[in-house]
Amino acid sequence: MKSIIIMNTKEIPKGHSIKKLIIEANISDELKYRLNNYNFDIEIEGVDSAFIEWRYTYERNEMIMNNGFLNGLCTALEEIVRNKILEKYNLNMFESFI
Repeated sequence: MKSIIIMNTKEIPKGHSIKKLIIEANISDELKYRLNNYNFDIEIEGVDSAFIEWRYTYERNEMIMNNGFLNGLCTALEEIVRNKILEKYNLNMFESFI
């Protein structure tokens, strides 16, 4: 997501809020469409501060997350970011390996 933001704004985004980065990268609608079998707004709140909180999971008594949503989010983000980078720089993924 930070790559997309940098491509669009030429500025390095600060912070680790997943929700904020999704908004700044302008990919909310795409993610909601791809993850339409989840209540996106509720699920994203559950992982919003994952980068910060999950580093210290051993200090917590319990941790609840929706693995299905998280896996879907990661897959969708990878596809969206890859496609935007390829499109921005007019690259063909298959030709890039030759």
